[in-house]
Amino acid sequence: MGTVRNHSSDKALEWFGSMTGIAGAVLLAMNFDGSKYGFIFFLLSSFALIVFSYRRELTGLLTQQMVFFGINVLGIYRWMF
Repeated sequence: MGTVRNHSSDKALEWFGSMTGIAGAVLLAMNFDGSKYGFIFFLLSSFALIVFSYRRELTGLLTQQMVFFGINVLGIYRWMF
């Protein structure tokens, strides 16, 4: 995989992924009519963490977030359509 580059946007991606993941979890846990939108926050979180983990060569996190991305697409489809 080579040398890990230090991108200035990595910290922002990491925190965006973390905060949107937390927001998605809170929405689903509240179990109200708008809870389904938690999957959109999860999708954004997964995308940000996919980019972050790819840049940082974190293959375990990258694999996990790619699977979560697919699960979130399924969640959006099942809950919203």
